[in-house]
Amino acid sequence: MKNSKIYLINVLLTILMTFAIVGEVALRHVSICSDEKWSLSIIDDNNISSKVRNNLEKYFNDKYNATGINADIYMDALTEDWIDNQIKNVVKNGLDYTNGKSDNYGFKADFSELNSSISDFFNAYADENNYVKDSGFEKKIETAQKNAQNIVISYCDVFKFDKLKSEGVLPQVRHYLGIVNNPVFEILLIISIAVFISLLILVNKKNIKFTLYWAASALIISGIIMLIPCIYINAVNYFDAFIIKQEQIFLAFTSFMYNAVNSVMYTSIGLVTVGAVLMIIFSILKSKKNN
Repeated sequence: MKNSKIYLINVLLTILMTFAIVGEVALRHVSICSDEKWSLSIIDDNNISSKVRNNLEKYFNDKYNATGINADIYMDALTEDWIDNQIKNVVKNGLDYTNGKSDNYGFKADFSELNSSISDFFNAYADENNYVKDSGFEKKIETAQKNAQNIVISYCDVFKFDKLKSEGVLPQVRHYLGIVNNPVFEILLIISIAVFISLLILVNKKNIKFTLYWAASALIISGIIMLIPCIYINAVNYFDAFIIKQEQIFLAFTSFMYNAVNSVMYTSIGLVTVGAVLMIIFSILKSKKNN
């Protein structure tokens, strides 16, 4: 009867420790993935700035018949370095708001060169065609500049922060991230794991090697719980079904998600490996005692 009680206590502690490990890994990865370094590395690793510039050039070329403005008028002012800075500024601004570092969401870029390039084009055209530079003329310049700015910002917002904000999603994410990213929760989970290990040692004090068995079980089970969905997601290319196919947005989103999944997967493999090592040590110790 006593052995049955000890067994049940060990099972209960192992189950609780398993969930605590899964919870700790989840919280840690939420914190990692919501850090701007994570998103900025995705932008650099996938050369997204170059793709944004190429797609902007294609857009302005396609719009030539409607606007009469050659793509070079825009693109000469939109260098890859400038675009790279704007993309990263959008990400920093969006994540500062999402992570609660800033209470205001909004992004402003320096469009002075772009505005000047557009203005020079209109003025040169007016001079060549004796066009009157009245208030209507100035309005056309302002409209062309504003439209170009909106397109550039839209293309540079590769994680669609502006859309998420307008749809009310970003404030909700901000609210829940403020709770989840509270370090108190992760500290409590780490402490709880330590407590469960201590209790396992206490319960198995007469046969301490069994602590290795139950701790190993918790590590292996928690690792497998997270590993299986990660393997499935990668096997079926789950995020490739993302509805927005615009190159820079699709690449940014899918890279973000697959990187997050892979990070959890590698952590899970690590947990299973450590658990397997502990289980081997337990088996060796048990075998020596039996001999």
